[in-house]
Amino acid sequence: MTNVVLTVETNLSPDDSVLVNDTLVPVLTDSGPNNYLCGDCGFVVAEGMHAGKVQNLVIRCPRCKANNRTRT
Repeated sequence: MTNVVLTVETNLSPDDSVLVNDTLVPVLTDSGPNNYLCGDCGFVVAEGMHAGKVQNLVIRCPRCKANNRTRT
């Protein structure tokens, strides 16, 4: 698995949709080669993802509540 550290997004636009999970598990899971980590605390917010499935998403970290934007 490759770990990708996400960018913390502090200025969300009204058009942004934020993926949220209130339990301490990854917000997204799949069987791909990439884990996406919170840019603030390092928690795995998306596990086993294929790069094309996580383009320009905002994922709220269930541990520290930081909003993380995917770019790929």
